[in-house]
Amino acid sequence: MTDPETRVDIRNSSDAIDERLSPVWGLISSSSGIIWDFDGVVADTEPVQGDAYRQLLLARGKSPSRAFFNPYVGRTEPEIWEGLAHDFALEESLDALKEERAAVYLENAKSRLIPAWFVIPVLSRADARGLPNVIVSSGNHSAISALLDSWGLERQFSDVLALGSPSSAGLPSKNNRVKHAVARYGPVPLVIEDNAAYLAEARALGALTLGIRHSLNDLNTSDADVVLPIHL
Repeated sequence: MTDPETRVDIRNSSDAIDERLSPVWGLISSSSGIIWDFDGVVADTEPVQGDAYRQLLLARGKSPSRAFFNPYVGRTEPEIWEGLAHDFALEESLDALKEERAAVYLENAKSRLIPAWFVIPVLSRADARGLPNVIVSSGNHSAISALLDSWGLERQFSDVLALGSPSSAGLPSKNNRVKHAVARYGPVPLVIEDNAAYLAEARALGALTLGIRHSLNDLNTSDADVVLPIHL
């Protein structure tokens, strides 16, 4: 767990961070809006997500490997539980498992996570240019909103398109939501994403791309126009 007193106040961006983000400033200057993924982008949530699943599996006498969650990064919770139920012979109601895991994840995330180092500077630069920011995620709307609110960022995003979002009606998959957002925030939005497949889809739709590399993905510099690490 990160000691709150040791956390860097990323609202006070240093010259070094500004220099590190100079390629991103070029993307923003050419973009018409910014489309953010949430998990593994706005914050390094993927290890915390995996820990919540692991905690529930251990409580049921299962023995997940260290890398058990890697194949599930970027997938929806129903898809994840469907796979885990098969792999670990879970017989409980998936609705009950989802509810229990959501409470574990949110408690851990609020105590362990802060926004990634580039989030506040990029939001500030977008705001200065009058660009909209929207989140498009395969995650759950309620968890995303709760974390944004705890970080004081909820009002920085004009919309959240995720599982259970009111504005996601008729957009059942993340692919649908990405296509919808690229069209809505065009002509040339910037998509910030940690999943190579969604980055490729965004590029195919004519968007600019910023890839985020973390411990559970393996992005190459060729996967996006610019690639940043989630941690400095």
